[in-house]
Amino acid sequence: MERSLLEEFSLPESNSEVGTILSHVLLRVRLIIGEYGRFLERVRGRDEISHRLVLGLLSVQVARESEIEAALA
Repeated sequence: MERSLLEEFSLPESNSEVGTILSHVLLRVRLIIGEYGRFLERVRGRDEISHRLVLGLLSVQVARESEIEAALA
């Protein structure tokens, strides 16, 4: 937690509305996607194994983002 670039984890203020929960989760997923992107920029051309690993993780988060957006629509 202390080394994480993401802000401290929190829950949405209301947990009774599905849209509120999904919006909160979507925000967190987008923060993760941004951090993965910044990491990829730092290791590109210098650490192929880490690059491939995080690229795979990033693709999972992008798919998750699309699923949440579709559920909110």
